[in-house]
Amino acid sequence: MKALLTKRDELRATIKSAQSDLRAIEAAIRIMGGEAPRTQLFARGQLKALVCDAMRAGAEGNRAIALSVIETMRWEATDERVRDVALRVKDVTKRFR
Repeated sequence: MKALLTKRDELRATIKSAQSDLRAIEAAIRIMGGEAPRTQLFARGQLKALVCDAMRAGAEGNRAIALSVIETMRWEATDERVRDVALRVKDVTKRFR
């Protein structure tokens, strides 16, 4: 059991480091005037379902819904991630009107 827990912690550290590297690279691309393409974070229809679940649970506003989605997906709620998911949530909720 201890070996599994140790390996899990090592993988988490590796993922966290890779995410940090990716954020730095994306920031450099933006600074240099390029726009990083939006990556696909959700399967088809998944975000809409997550938004509906968050709204049923009482989340109001794009940011609150985005935070609920991020929590459900078990992602780290960095400022950049919250902004990105909130923009995607905004696109989904526009279609509800």
